[in-house]
Amino acid sequence: MDRIQRLKSTPVYFYVQRNSSFFTCGIIPFNSAVVNEGNAMDFTSGIFTAPQPGIYFFSFSGHARFESQSSGNWAAVFLFLNGNQSIGMSWVRDFESPNVNIYKNDIKVRIQSAMNLKKGDRRFHLKDRCES
Repeated sequence: MDRIQRLKSTPVYFYVQRNSSFFTCGIIPFNSAVVNEGNAMDFTSGIFTAPQPGIYFFSFSGHARFESQSSGNWAAVFLFLNGNQSIGMSWVRDFESPNVNIYKNDIKVRIQSAMNLKKGDRRFHLKDRCES
């Protein structure tokens, strides 16, 4: 079976959600899998394992919510490959200005990536820091 036939016969795509706050830093688990064609995404662990070699596209969006007003608040979401290789990052920072009182406690964070994965490669998002 050539590569095109294999891709058509074994599609892999997923859409997972987290519907509650996540305060712990670490791998982001999800609450539900709306779609998980090919069962490559383990939504409870937050880890995707490539079932076959190919190019995969990932998109992540979430909200960083800061409970207190501080110029040191920041949050980062990293994209990791196989547990130890950081291959992407998105971060947001909350701040207060001495001239203008700007404080946002709900800031969007997004990351997207297309990757050429080998069979068995594992990919996940890691929340690095919540608040100072």
